[in-house]
Amino acid sequence: MAIGGDNNDVVVVVVNVTTKIQDDGSSRRETNTAFTLMADFQLHE
Repeated sequence: MAIGGDNNDVVVVVVNVTTKIQDDGSSRRETNTAFTLMADFQLHE
């Protein structure tokens, strides 16, 4: 259960970061961050 919880925490952090960027009104930053995160996950997989 601890391992699953850690994975969930990571997802929550990513969502929070994206939400903060959205609140700032920087849609370009949000898009760049999304692509960076996607590339990061692919590299780790």
